[in-house]
Amino acid sequence: MSKKTIMKQKINFIKSIKLWGVFLLIALAGIIISLDIVDSYRDFNIRAKKMRADYVTQQKQMIKQEVHRIVDMINHVRTQSEISAKGTIKKKVYDAYEIAQNIYDKFRDTKSKDEIQEIITTVLGSIRFDNSQGYYFITSLSGRNILHQLIPSFEGINIINLQDSKGNYVVKEELKLLREKGEGFVTSYWPKPDSDLKNDFRRIAFIKLFKPYNWSIGAGVYVDDVEEQIKSDLLATISRIRFGKEGYIFINRLNGDALVSNGILFSGTKKLWEVFNKHPEQMKDIFKKEYNAALKPEGDYIYYSHIKLTNPDKVSPKASFIYGIPDWQWLVGAGVYLDDVENNIALVRSELNSQLKAKMFYFIIIAVGIVALFLFLFNLLTRRLKNDFSLFISFLNRAAFSNEPIDLDMVRFVEFEQMAKNANKMLQDKIHAQQELQNEREQLSITIHSIGDGVITTDKSGRVEIVNMVAEKLTGWKAEEAKGTYLTEVFNIIDENTREAVPDPLSRVLVEGRIVGFGNHAILISKDGTEYNIADSATPITDINGNIRGVVLVFRDVTEQLKTEAELLKSKKLESVGVLAGGIAHDFNNILTALFGNIDMAKLKTSPDHPAYTYLETANQALERATDLTKQLLTFAKGGDPILGTVDLKAVVQTTVRFNLSGSNVKAHFNLPDNLWHVKADKGQISHVITNLTVNAIHAMPEGGNLYIDAENTGNLDEMVSSHLSGDFVRLCIRDEGVGILPKHIEKIFDPYFSTKQTGGGLGLAKVHSIITKHNGHVSVDSTPGVGTTFTLYLPAEKSYRKEITTIHPDLTEKPESLSGHVLVMDDQEIVRNVAAAMLDSCGYTFDFAVDGKEAIEKYISAAKSGNPFDIVIMDLTIPGGMGGKEAVKELLAIAPGAKIIVSSGYSTDPVMANYTDYGFRGRLVKPFQTEDLIKELSRIMQT
Repeated sequence: MSKKTIMKQKINFIKSIKLWGVFLLIALAGIIISLDIVDSYRDFNIRAKKMRADYVTQQKQMIKQEVHRIVDMINHVRTQSEISAKGTIKKKVYDAYEIAQNIYDKFRDTKSKDEIQEIITTVLGSIRFDNSQGYYFITSLSGRNILHQLIPSFEGINIINLQDSKGNYVVKEELKLLREKGEGFVTSYWPKPDSDLKNDFRRIAFIKLFKPYNWSIGAGVYVDDVEEQIKSDLLATISRIRFGKEGYIFINRLNGDALVSNGILFSGTKKLWEVFNKHPEQMKDIFKKEYNAALKPEGDYIYYSHIKLTNPDKVSPKASFIYGIPDWQWLVGAGVYLDDVENNIALVRSELNSQLKAKMFYFIIIAVGIVALFLFLFNLLTRRLKNDFSLFISFLNRAAFSNEPIDLDMVRFVEFEQMAKNANKMLQDKIHAQQELQNEREQLSITIHSIGDGVITTDKSGRVEIVNMVAEKLTGWKAEEAKGTYLTEVFNIIDENTREAVPDPLSRVLVEGRIVGFGNHAILISKDGTEYNIADSATPITDINGNIRGVVLVFRDVTEQLKTEAELLKSKKLESVGVLAGGIAHDFNNILTALFGNIDMAKLKTSPDHPAYTYLETANQALERATDLTKQLLTFAKGGDPILGTVDLKAVVQTTVRFNLSGSNVKAHFNLPDNLWHVKADKGQISHVITNLTVNAIHAMPEGGNLYIDAENTGNLDEMVSSHLSGDFVRLCIRDEGVGILPKHIEKIFDPYFSTKQTGGGLGLAKVHSIITKHNGHVSVDSTPGVGTTFTLYLPAEKSYRKEITTIHPDLTEKPESLSGHVLVMDDQEIVRNVAAAMLDSCGYTFDFAVDGKEAIEKYISAAKSGNPFDIVIMDLTIPGGMGGKEAVKELLAIAPGAKIIVSSGYSTDPVMANYTDYGFRGRLVKPFQTEDLIKELSRIMQT
């Protein structure tokens, strides 16, 4: 087929415009008609929606009002019944009171107190009322039960802490009421004697104070017994209520029992879906909605489908309003059908359809006239367009090989003249672009060779095209020898962890068509074998059509950067562990303070020969072990300092090592000279260090072995040990015969979370390093795999040692000697304040409390003005969200320079605790503290 024939088969441009014009006019007419129809139906839907909404709103308001009217009626009747019940039991109690008073008046001069009390309890105990359900009970103001006909086992015991089914301290509330008013009503919740014990019933009791013996005489009645008859009468009344077109009230129990529906009374023994059993599953679903709505305090609407009373064969949408009465386990509801408004909406829809048919007829007539007019005008225009089209066709045919422009004088239409100018400008732009492209190629070559990162470009086959100077240095290949070589030979990269080759970046870019990175573990092996950690990426080079024509690799040496980041990460790990540990230990020490204090108070109330005393002692010892754990946690607290003192290192080492080796197959060998200096340290923290090293030695020798412990006095440390420490030190070496530590692990052995053991958490040796560093000491390790490991510790010596006086622990079964003083305790924890109150009260101190520094200062000033000033103030160091001790002591001393203030904190390693006098405090109490610690510190401060 000839080229001329092919041209004849193509669509004519002018004819295409004509056809598209006709098509667009018809389409426009169709769109206008469609939009008008859509708009009409949208308006109809809005109107119908409003009609439905108005109808539903009106009906919902009606059923809600009816339900609230029924609920108000029920509540009114319930209130009256409760008032009647209260009057009955009040009269019964007054009768009992008169009986007791008459007996007392008759026999008080002739019989003893016990005899009179026995007569009263015998007489009242024999009286029953309300079908033998009612009875009298008597309780003394101390809480001891005198008479209880229902539970005789209560008689003679103290029931002051008796709680009802909801956890209320009923006896305490009764006694409080009697002390304030002498008589009154009390509400509680109990299982009924003849009912399922799992159900709780509301019980109203009336009590009256019998002053001759400080007795509470009372009687009660279960509200449920009174309410049953009332419920029956109410249901009969409600079943007769009607409203609206088909409105009625229905009542069900919350467990599903049907009580009233559509004027029918039910026995209450069958479920709703058993009464209406035609569609039981549907009724269950409806009841679930009713139940959920009844649980809401203000009630709620539910929506469902149900048969109509006037047409049992039709299922219609329905809305009901449900309101719950929890005390009676009832739900009250009323419903309305929502489809009655649909008849009116159907009439409006029919009228709309008639209007739309008329509109469509007129639109079609108008559209035909517009198309005819368009065709006439278009034929006139096309005759003038053919000449200008010919000029543009000629220009485009020669544009690829010629720079000849269009002759503007030959163009007839203004619009085409502008197009011709733009075409001529495009021709000039092409000439300039060709020149600029050549200049850019030269500039790109200069830029690539001067950039600070390594750059390698390749073609699509993977052969190297450009290598800049940085890439030459890192790869070891000169640009001339690398050009034309495959990228995999020049750019040799492996994974740092697996030492396996990284997938070819060129292949990944060609497959994925995007920028590709190689992760954080890529190593570049230079031509001479040198290895570099690199950060790199490969980017596709595309032409103007988006086709990939090559790849550019950009990479840089990050070896030193990774080393710096690794050191920073190591520091961050230890800091994060410290912050977490400090917070946990602080809160735990507050809890331990309460436990210690309450055990002390229990021991005061218990003789040493009491069976429970041994358990209290054991609990106290366990808490002391828990205290050691919190001290270990505080080792990592950020900014925490050890509380330094003079420590006999020899004694601590021997005691700790022997304790930890007990039960193991490892034998200790001590070489500790008698003249070994004492050290300046925190005894608990040093014991923790030795414990960690001893336990590690046991794990390193699972088959048993020897553990050698040597110590000696030494002067200034050698620079090989530490260049920044000076003075006298004690050197302690702990050497085992275990499996040893591999050389690659030695430099990481003190890192947090690093462990060579399967069960280790990686914090033991990190703790050791932290503790020794905070003691201004030094720790080092030397190990040979298969031979053993030696840990060497250097601790500052305390040569001016004065033997400590042994503390004699007081016998807490004897009440401490009565002291006097007015103490203000500031602590945000209620459990700490309560136990401090018990401790101070047991020793004769008077006291008051404050929850933060602001309140403490206000109370201190107020007490001074009232003539009863505080002798001592105990301040918690840290108050979350409030003024703590550190800030409060400054303000209080500015007001009262002579104030005696003791700092208290669970952060025992806080610098304020270690140097409390520098901050204005007279003493310190480290949490957890016991009664003896508190009294000892108070006595010391009072005497200064």
